[in-house]
Amino acid sequence: ETTGILGNLNSERITHIADQIERDGIYVFEKKLPKEVCERLKEFSIQISCVPFPSPENPKLSNSLQQSDDYYFREDPRQQVAPTYHFQEQDLLQQSDVQNIIADESLIAIVQEYLQCRPILDLTTMWWSVAFSNAHLSEAAQLFHSDQEKIKFLKFFIYLTDVDESNGPHCYVKGSHKRLPSELVVKRFERMSDSEVSKHYPEDEQLIIQGKQGTMFIADTRGLHKGVPLTSGNRLVLQLEFSNSLYGATYPTREIRVQSDVLKKQMDNYPRIYSRYETIEDK
Repeated sequence: ETTGILGNLNSERITHIADQIERDGIYVFEKKLPKEVCERLKEFSIQISCVPFPSPENPKLSNSLQQSDDYYFREDPRQQVAPTYHFQEQDLLQQSDVQNIIADESLIAIVQEYLQCRPILDLTTMWWSVAFSNAHLSEAAQLFHSDQEKIKFLKFFIYLTDVDESNGPHCYVKGSHKRLPSELVVKRFERMSDSEVSKHYPEDEQLIIQGKQGTMFIADTRGLHKGVPLTSGNRLVLQLEFSNSLYGATYPTREIRVQSDVLKKQMDNYPRIYSRYETIEDK
């Protein structure tokens, strides 16, 4: 039996979840990340610098970046200059809750069962999405698309804020990781409109994931997916990507000052999972 943020999972349950991901491309967990962890990560996101993306041709943004090398996210919509705000992976990896999550045994067990190998954690990301101009839907991943950066991989998502129909729920087309009609295969490296996708997949195959703070789900994002454009409020998401190989899109090696005993143990026992990362010691 494996215990972690996804609950107490025996081998049968792990296999069941992996089979459902194989069938649908996505699985939404019943368990939620504890509220206190979500709140710590939310507070952390306001204390560290981020990168507004895409950088609009906006005097407000230009002036703020000239005054400071760093930009800090503000929930006040009057202070927002872009549709998304991304955090540096190097900063995220130093946070103790993030370290516990990337070392979580229940998560790794499910990923390993689906990929059928010891996985590699190849990307840790977190970002805010806000209601902004629809001119940037493509850059903000708010049009349907298929990720192609690795051979086979899974992305694990945590909603760190409440997410409803107005503030950007994730939408996934069930089964599209296994089959795409020829009209969409030729566009798999492009963004696709709702109307293009709806011609081939009925509404009941388009899963829209709303949920309270702490909602967790995992997806094979070779399937068609998008963030629904926000009409109000904002959304904070933490995402991990696990792959079966580092072949494909490359990311720079990152350093981790290990604070979590759980992560230290996992890195010692399973170095392949964390082969993108180097540990650094306090002087």
